[in-house]
Amino acid sequence: DVVSASNIISEVKLSSRMHTVDRIQLKYYLYYLKCRGVPSPRGELRYPRERRRETVDLSPADEAELEIVIANARKIVAEPLPPQPFAEISSRCRKCSYQEYCWA
Repeated sequence: DVVSASNIISEVKLSSRMHTVDRIQLKYYLYYLKCRGVPSPRGELRYPRERRRETVDLSPADEAELEIVIANARKIVAEPLPPQPFAEISSRCRKCSYQEYCWA
């Protein structure tokens, strides 16, 4: 075993403002580990400034949804040209770590 069943993958975030996105990101990590043979990976979102923790598990429905998202991402990558950028930067984009990828 790469990771024992008692190990928990933790994702530390500054705030819970993007809670839904944080959960999806952690579920992707759990899916990735499961695909590589880690049995029953579990996750935990940590928000130290809010003194809050949340356990995140990967359900079969989550796996199916992630497989669709991954397939769609692969289709975009396989296109000969990159997708057109959004017309304007939204308020969410201003603090996003990936902003330079979207607007490059």
